[in-house]
Amino acid sequence: MRLVSILALAIAAGISLPVRADFAIKDLTTLDLSRFDMKLWEAKKGSDRVTLACVPCGSVTAIDIQIGADDGTGDRVRSGQTTAATMAEIGRANAARNPGGSTYFGATAIRRGTAVGFRQEARALGQFVVTYILWDGGQRMILRGFAPERATAARIAREGYEKIASQIAR
Repeated sequence: MRLVSILALAIAAGISLPVRADFAIKDLTTLDLSRFDMKLWEAKKGSDRVTLACVPCGSVTAIDIQIGADDGTGDRVRSGQTTAATMAEIGRANAARNPGGSTYFGATAIRRGTAVGFRQEARALGQFVVTYILWDGGQRMILRGFAPERATAARIAREGYEKIASQIAR
């Protein structure tokens, strides 16, 4: 049930990606999750999406990872056309349109190997969401941490980024 709630949050946020992976891992079912304490996390793996739900947490606390084709944003990030300020402007506009009192906290630029991207923070649908987005080689990886508290969302997203993104974008 928890995974259904998490997937519903992701779908409500408009997170759907076409399947095509040029990252180091081409099929997310091959991700090594052994660095996570699997007594705490329940995993659902698909070729283009992995969701980890915290079992003992009393509310929706999860890490959601997707890979898919880049829509051209990666080239705009590399060229400087799309910046953290651009992403923040888009995030604030999306939050203003989203019912239920969404808040966008900002974006910072990140790099991992040859991949470029952003780390973003927001609150929507009663959850805090910390997102890492990377683009490389015509592909996009989105990793989100969902939690009812901002610090928890930041911690689990960072943990997921350190343990998972390193396998995908090198």
